[in-house]
Amino acid sequence: MNNKKWLITFGIILAIVLISLTALVAVTDPFFHYHKPLPCFHYILDNERSQNDGITKRFDYQGIITGTSMTENFKASEAEEIFGCKFIKVSYSGGRFKELNDNIRNGLRTHDEIKYVIRSLDQDGINKDKDYSRTDLGTYPEYLYDDNIFNDVKYILNKDVIFSRSVSMVYAWLRGMPSGMTSFDDYARWDHEYDFGANEFLKYRSPFSPPAEEYSLTEEDRIRISENIRQNVTSLVEEYPDTQFYYFFPPYSAVFWGDLWENGCLKQHIEIQRAAIEEMLHYPNLKVFSFDTCTDLTTDMARYKDAVHYDPATNSWILQQMHNGEGLLTEDNYEEYLNNLLNFYTEFDFNSLFEQVEP
Repeated sequence: MNNKKWLITFGIILAIVLISLTALVAVTDPFFHYHKPLPCFHYILDNERSQNDGITKRFDYQGIITGTSMTENFKASEAEEIFGCKFIKVSYSGGRFKELNDNIRNGLRTHDEIKYVIRSLDQDGINKDKDYSRTDLGTYPEYLYDDNIFNDVKYILNKDVIFSRSVSMVYAWLRGMPSGMTSFDDYARWDHEYDFGANEFLKYRSPFSPPAEEYSLTEEDRIRISENIRQNVTSLVEEYPDTQFYYFFPPYSAVFWGDLWENGCLKQHIEIQRAAIEEMLHYPNLKVFSFDTCTDLTTDMARYKDAVHYDPATNSWILQQMHNGEGLLTEDNYEEYLNNLLNFYTEFDFNSLFEQVEP
């Protein structure tokens, strides 16, 4: 065979291989970039930043649960029972406000009848630039988020996608293994990986000590908070008045508040909450909740694995509380809520928390 024929033959074989691999990924589509799940395959949900965009755009649902790791232990089935419609859960561990809002926007743009959006408003994300994003979470799969078909090669010819997902899916189908998908109750759950209680994060901590100085919120802070909330929270609320938005401040433990107190940031942080709350109270379809003054919860270290992450029973409780209107902040009660929060943690003996550490 001369060189010309060899090159032609090689080119044909290579083209067949590439077309076959492309078709394999496009048909199985483990990240739902092109279509919703097919009934013949089993889909494993385990990669939030690669799969959430496709889930949000392609699946059928009327409710969204989203947020950071504070929402990963929610059960979509509980939300469906409580709120009476079909939910997806698309959490983003370590997600920032813009990332979360962009995903919600995709859901609202592609679905006409979204009734509810349930989202955490993590307090460490409030006083951040409106376009702030994490740089420590690896490379984002932007090629999955846009409509540019040319950069899809990073997906359809991705060796990990081909061999770790698509080939495995086809092999399982050929063997007659059960089809289906990881449930939204189990997707991204982490509670089984950790132990909870004071011994996990207080046993070797130094006692709390009074702050040397206290910090205040600056005008620059207030402008930054306002821009962040307006772009990444209330813009969608205003644009989609027929959707009910249930947004909540996750109930961090008293250890979190003790760290703020020790660093002289307690009053400042409560003012950060105030600035955010006052931006959000003017929309009839936005319900803002906080459970930081539920101190029976926040001072019970058995409910936490660290200073901020609570147990799954708390996730279930939050869903029910929001549905019942408990913890709802309004024009009439938010000042009292903030005063109660400040007074409690100003007077609280944070070192009493060490009594919950077992010998």
